[in-house]
Amino acid sequence: MHFDERPVTLDLISADQLTKLRQNAGTDKLLLVNVWATWCGPCVKEFPDLETMVRMYANRPLTIVTLSINNPDEKPLVSAFLQKQHAFNKNYLFNSDDAADAVKALGTGWKGGAPYTVLIGTKGEVLYKTQGEMNVLEVRRAILKNVADDLYLGQHAYWNSTF
Repeated sequence: MHFDERPVTLDLISADQLTKLRQNAGTDKLLLVNVWATWCGPCVKEFPDLETMVRMYANRPLTIVTLSINNPDEKPLVSAFLQKQHAFNKNYLFNSDDAADAVKALGTGWKGGAPYTVLIGTKGEVLYKTQGEMNVLEVRRAILKNVADDLYLGQHAYWNSTF
């Protein structure tokens, strides 16, 4: 099925569910979480780059998740934005009007601003994080530095070297 034909979904997520997601236990995949909102200019600007990564790394052991901190009653607005972006990856909307609860639930050093992007390892460890608009190449490098080395031997050595 072509990427743009895949269904786009948006699910509400509670603080407890977010904490569980963040632990990334038993998945054997890296987890990239992008926190965003429709009212956040830099978030909207970087979203197409995020969706490009979803497609680029579709066959790698990596799950890319978006977490909207719009208010729950803005779900139709968030959903319409995701449809327009063909964001078929896992998309969540925090189910509370208080983003401070999301900050606490996600942990990882997030201060509450958007956008915020964090790469979490298979044991729940924070491998990379950035507050504010992401540097796409930096995020990709962090993914390639940490994703399983089984397909391309020597990949880790390359991405961990300094240029």
